[in-house]
Amino acid sequence: MKIIYVLYNLGGYGGMKRVEITKANYLVDILGYDITFILFKSEKIEYTLSPKVKIIDLKINIYHQPVLRRLFRTIKLIYKIKKLLLHFKADFVISIINSNETFWLPLLHDGSIKILECHTSRASDIFLSKTIRQKVSWFLTKINIKRSDYFIVLTERDKKLWSDICEPIVLPNALNEFPTKLSTVVNNRVIAVGRLSYEKGFETLIDIWDIVMKKNKNWVLYLFGSGNEYNNLNNKIKLLGLENSFFIKSPTEKIMDEYRSSSIFVMTSKYEGLPTALIEAASCGLPCISFDINCGPSDLIEDGKNGYLIQYDVIDSFANKLVYLMNNYKVRKSMGKYSVKKAQSYKEEEVMNKWKILFESSKTR
Repeated sequence: MKIIYVLYNLGGYGGMKRVEITKANYLVDILGYDITFILFKSEKIEYTLSPKVKIIDLKINIYHQPVLRRLFRTIKLIYKIKKLLLHFKADFVISIINSNETFWLPLLHDGSIKILECHTSRASDIFLSKTIRQKVSWFLTKINIKRSDYFIVLTERDKKLWSDICEPIVLPNALNEFPTKLSTVVNNRVIAVGRLSYEKGFETLIDIWDIVMKKNKNWVLYLFGSGNEYNNLNNKIKLLGLENSFFIKSPTEKIMDEYRSSSIFVMTSKYEGLPTALIEAASCGLPCISFDINCGPSDLIEDGKNGYLIQYDVIDSFANKLVYLMNNYKVRKSMGKYSVKKAQSYKEEEVMNKWKILFESSKTR
């Protein structure tokens, strides 16, 4: 089975990049597939990639360019990729719906089956259609979806949101490392993980933590992530006098150890697809608290059983549930056990078997 991924890059940290690398490693090492990544512009890959996976770096940057230069580079990019696809004769070509950087891919007739993955939800800001630019983007998005052979989403909830455009297939993210050692939930530490960007809502988490610290000063919160909101978040932490309890740390490959050293996981995103961090935290036996957003948290969190789903942006309720868990070890322990149970369905072998069935059944049509 020959599969080609066409992506902008795999560099840096992030849930989507880790998911694609994990998936490629399984396909090439376990199933013996032939996997190639065609990247617009390669950057340093932070996650472990199997040496069997091939990388083709086109060294073409289409972002932050004047309009005419971007147009020229996009045409050059399409020409090069079409030439490569005709050469490799892949069974499947996979891309990700993200800023319409590959909206033209399903229009390339190279004989492959085109699969489009959505790693966010339809509730994401990238699918708004208010301004002229957004309307054009939405038009291109619909072309991309309708012309692809398969459109993959991460949750049943998101599948319903896309039902007016197509009939998506639900294939969740896989957890490649299902831990044998779990958190004891005894440490007075809360953890959050994610890119330091607008949609993750970490400025709201700081407000929540400010409320929490007025009720329980014996805990600390560690936020693991990097991004363009770092300075704003750090300044807000200092402004509220939270420097001794709210810490922003760089991303780490040993994030599972950090979950195990913590006792509660929190997430304040404005929207999500299916957050990898939430699955990881649950698999390590942490109770989880999140806003009930589109989409993702409600697939993994059963309110009152392994955590809490809070009405979006009601920060007092979020803070109260967090303080309740901080003050109740037995509840944390009980919820943590149920989190592990909920995370079982995201084991790598289970999810990747669904991908295998999709590939092999499509190939024989």
